[in-house]
Amino acid sequence: IRAVRIPERLAGRLAPSVPGLTLCACRGSPAGIVRPYSVARSGAASPSVADTTREMTHGCGLSHTDTKIVHGVMVAMTQTDFPQLARQVDSPPHTGAPSAGGVRPTARAIAHKQDPGAQQQIRVAVSTVIFTLRPAEKAGERDRVAIPLVRRTRDPHHGQWALPGGWLGVAEGLDAAASRTLAETTGLAPSFLEQLYAFGDVHRSPSRVVSIIYWALLRRDEAAAALVGENVAWFDATALPELAFDHNQIVDYALWRLRTKVGYSRIAHGLLGDEFTLAELREVYESILERRLDPANFRRQVEGSGSVLPTERYRTGNHRPARLYHYNHEVELADRGPLAREFTTALTPHHPTESSES
Repeated sequence: IRAVRIPERLAGRLAPSVPGLTLCACRGSPAGIVRPYSVARSGAASPSVADTTREMTHGCGLSHTDTKIVHGVMVAMTQTDFPQLARQVDSPPHTGAPSAGGVRPTARAIAHKQDPGAQQQIRVAVSTVIFTLRPAEKAGERDRVAIPLVRRTRDPHHGQWALPGGWLGVAEGLDAAASRTLAETTGLAPSFLEQLYAFGDVHRSPSRVVSIIYWALLRRDEAAAALVGENVAWFDATALPELAFDHNQIVDYALWRLRTKVGYSRIAHGLLGDEFTLAELREVYESILERRLDPANFRRQVEGSGSVLPTERYRTGNHRPARLYHYNHEVELADRGPLAREFTTALTPHHPTESSES
């Protein structure tokens, strides 16, 4: 190392820990320099202050104004800037063994030594896991939690299914991008859309991609608007094929989050219509949790939570009339804390396209 910049306030602390270094601290300036002092390194007799000053100011290109000794090290004080030394510090670091003084490489030096691939462009994508309930295939079975997937039509992962999504626009917010990509890929505009997690493993895609994942809840009538076709289809969320990239892991995390959140919020109501019976609400919980719930205990817990309110209407049929309930709109579907805001209106649906690079 020929010279490195250091804060002036650290000059006195650094001197004892770096033997054989001469400190040139800049009085009144935000930085100083540390320079090897060859005479002291060689073990020769200590020179005078004047001799040391001449060597320091001549070798460093500084205009000397004051000299003192700090912790046994000669310190030359100066008002001069160091443009040449600054350029030297910014240059690629020496790749040999560390100096005897034990000076560690700076963050800039470490960055220079990184793999060149780390310097490639990082792109941001937005994808969404959309949950809805679909009828069971056999009588007596619970409804299935399902998600729509989009078939990829180009490499990588050509022909594989993936979550709907797309690239984040330069002048676009994340919520707006999530709504837009859903409309473009599936034609869907969910009423509940919330940011879930960010996935950014270095090796999750051939190129460097960070994906911001949203999750959405759709009622049956909303799900019917999906542009299902050759490249868009519904899948059982618990029995997926091998998806592109790390999308199986993303869906697993979203399912875990849904099952966890249903226990302390009214998130399940996002899968129902405006009015419903308690039996219908219980069936939603059972489908999400994949287990039976005791009807009496469920009724007592729901009515005590204040999240639903009874109406004066009943649903009739071949069984005893069941009272209809509706949401208590004073209780949020999901608590978003200080970031609460109205959801972005989805854009007009376009023709379905493939999912993003992530």
